[in-house]
Amino acid sequence: TTGPHEHLQLSGTRNTCIPATSNEDWIGPSPTLAQPPSWSSEQFRRFLPEWDAVREPSTKRLGTFHVPQMVIISKANMPSARETEGLLGGCGRGRDSEVQSGRNKIKFKIAWGAHILLSVAILVIGIIANGEDRKLVKAGNPARIPADCNKLYVNVLVDSIDDDEATICCTSGSDDHPLLCGSLLSNLPLATRLTKFPDAWLLPLFPLFIRYISDAAHTIARETSHFTVFSKKSFFRLALYVAVLFLRGFVLYLGVNAIEGAIIKDAPESCWHDDWMKEGTSSCRGYEFDYSDHVVLYFGQMLALPLAEVMHSLYIDQFWGESTKVCGTRTWYPKILVVVLVYLYFITFLNAYLTASYFHTGLEIAVGYFVSLLIQIPLYMLQATHVIPAVSDVFFG
Repeated sequence: TTGPHEHLQLSGTRNTCIPATSNEDWIGPSPTLAQPPSWSSEQFRRFLPEWDAVREPSTKRLGTFHVPQMVIISKANMPSARETEGLLGGCGRGRDSEVQSGRNKIKFKIAWGAHILLSVAILVIGIIANGEDRKLVKAGNPARIPADCNKLYVNVLVDSIDDDEATICCTSGSDDHPLLCGSLLSNLPLATRLTKFPDAWLLPLFPLFIRYISDAAHTIARETSHFTVFSKKSFFRLALYVAVLFLRGFVLYLGVNAIEGAIIKDAPESCWHDDWMKEGTSSCRGYEFDYSDHVVLYFGQMLALPLAEVMHSLYIDQFWGESTKVCGTRTWYPKILVVVLVYLYFITFLNAYLTASYFHTGLEIAVGYFVSLLIQIPLYMLQATHVIPAVSDVFFG
């Protein structure tokens, strides 16, 4: 180039950015880079492909990636100082990576703490609404279901059909039991699909799907085969989440249910509501103790996995591109993540309240939640603590 141009000289010692003005075509290697830069490989991967006016930087080997000792960017393609410092881990000032990591850990602890408190609060409210006097099972014998009932539920905790709370008949236009019999859940997208396959297995992975779609679109737009954020860690996390799905589905559901059925034998030989059940249903269905596997599904799978991934995307490994104003208005990618996560919490909390207030006893709900902690606590420890740093780094960096 000719004439005066502004250049950006990058120093990775403390994630700082040193602007310089020069009439020369080249600024010599910065002496501050004698120390190893504190950039991560992900930061280099996101930063370097964004601007093409990079002048053949000399490199040195550090770990498994090359560190540019100096990068020159022409004024036409140069980001603002705030954007550049944001890409390198700060907003308007350099930040020590360890200090920033500590701040992120605090944010993760706050998020997980709020998640636990809200989850417990919803279940407690549902248990109080139940009053420990009902545990409903859906009737399946057509001969027993009145013509005006869209759905009929029997309460297995009462002694006979003569009890006032023995059955709940959901009729059209009835204002009784609006969450159980009303159309609220059926009118909310995906609200009735949380317990069904494949929705229950795909919805918790939505943050990763958005990440992969975004990067694929960005790669196609740039007409390059270099995927900037398809990192090993994102695939390791996908493997971790899939492992959790199998753990919840085959160990904590089928396996624990089998053990529970073999140990607990407190149901009588026959119950008053046997005639109301679908043909072939075992006697006294619902009478025996049955911890809530739906609670395990809601809090160990539907919410815990996307919470971990959204927090990671917001504070550790952002996948939105160079158009993001890191220290100002964000792009629509983080907004999508937050909005979808909040909606998922909303419909999951509605279902959890419905489960606690109608379909299980308080003890069954409590046991189900404690079982879900077998998933929630390890995820929390991996992301928000330094208990096992080597393992945490494999998945979350």
